[in-house]
Amino acid sequence: MKGTQLLHAMLAAAAMLMLSTTQAALSFIPKNEVLLVQGKAEAGDAERLQAALTPSITTLVLRAPAGNNWQVAAELAEKVEKAKLTTVAHGSCESFSCAMMFLAGQRRMFSGAGRPEIHYVSLMFADTTYRQTEDQTPMLRVVDWWEDHTTLSGKDLLIHRDSIFASNMDGIYDRKVFFAPGARHSLGAVLHCSGERAKKLGRFQYLNDCMPTPGTALQKKIITSEERFTHASLVEKEDLSPPPATQLAALESKPIAPLTDECAERYKLFLQQDSPRAFVIGANQACWWANAQVPRPYEATINACRNAKIGECRFYAVDDKVVFVPFDLPAPAIAAAETSAKPPSASAPNATASSSAPGYFTPTLKPEHVTLSLARDYSKDAGLQGIADQFTLEGKVVLFANISWEPADWAPGLQHIEVKWFKGNQLIRTQRNTKVEYKRSPGTFWATQTTVGLGEGQWRAEFHANGVLLGSKTFTISAN
Repeated sequence: MKGTQLLHAMLAAAAMLMLSTTQAALSFIPKNEVLLVQGKAEAGDAERLQAALTPSITTLVLRAPAGNNWQVAAELAEKVEKAKLTTVAHGSCESFSCAMMFLAGQRRMFSGAGRPEIHYVSLMFADTTYRQTEDQTPMLRVVDWWEDHTTLSGKDLLIHRDSIFASNMDGIYDRKVFFAPGARHSLGAVLHCSGERAKKLGRFQYLNDCMPTPGTALQKKIITSEERFTHASLVEKEDLSPPPATQLAALESKPIAPLTDECAERYKLFLQQDSPRAFVIGANQACWWANAQVPRPYEATINACRNAKIGECRFYAVDDKVVFVPFDLPAPAIAAAETSAKPPSASAPNATASSSAPGYFTPTLKPEHVTLSLARDYSKDAGLQGIADQFTLEGKVVLFANISWEPADWAPGLQHIEVKWFKGNQLIRTQRNTKVEYKRSPGTFWATQTTVGLGEGQWRAEFHANGVLLGSKTFTISAN
């Protein structure tokens, strides 16, 4: 059955099976001729995608959209196929919704942003039926669709019962994972994953349990070109710079840091991963790690630890070296790498690091993320009131920070915020909040002082996050 005919048949079946419509959850973000797609696919998203496909859109960039409802995925794929779009896999394209939209593209490519290891397409198969809470889709239908849109054969799609997974009792799920050209995965360009590991493929650490298979993404027509897609909207932020090696222990020896038994086992698994990789421990003996399948593994691990709010976090190992400094010694510095996405904001041309933030906080926010305003008052309901840089002794002054960032799948996380009030060049007062967490863009922060408490004169308010000066505003307080 041809792909288009099969899609029409599935859509007819979907009309009979659908009992309710949930709120659409995919985000469609136009960037000139490119449409970015992210979020989780829900019923109704196909119509929203159709509305977003203006005549100027030629390319669909899939930023790891989730959603494994086959009917929803089929509707989305039909819209993409009819529009004859170029589709781009940016990140891990592993859900039915992502894989089907990708394979429905007339021209198919991997993203050229960042390391090639972070971009891959994963196709899921099973013995008989893919089970979903509100949907049961015969896998024959899934296999037919893959065969219509690629050169995958029935042999490619067989469950590997004679593989190293034969002992798995839960081995009803299989996946093929195709990496971007140029990716250096230690197992190969194409992996076969089975059983419980296949179900949890989205958790990057399980890729080491897969087995290599012949071929490439191009040979199997998963992609139509080895050229990688580049666009101004697809700029990957550089990873932070971890501490230097300390030579306190050999990389493959038993960790010298206090760890739980579970973390000791996780460290053994960490040693099997591809670099770049990082292993981070907390003061409570907990641990986190990430490998080459993560865009910024150093940042991901330290952020996971600090977002757990368990106190101090330190790197134990990075790539092929131990960098650990015992907790009873001063914490090593962790520097954020510069990004080429935007130039520094003119509002803070001389941003410099200060020494007041704890060493285990990572300076993830940058000057270009922050816009500052001064006002006479602020409330959540009314917003800023009386924006000014001239104040009298009757009232107050508010420093308001609007914090926004891209891409949407990245967030600064936990921040150590400080607002410093200077009279001339003399620091008079500091306001601190060490538990500000930003998960969604935009975020806000504001600090208030009474003008009579500050007094007459020329003033400057500085906004710091994790020890980095991100911007400042000057103002005057006079008697009238």
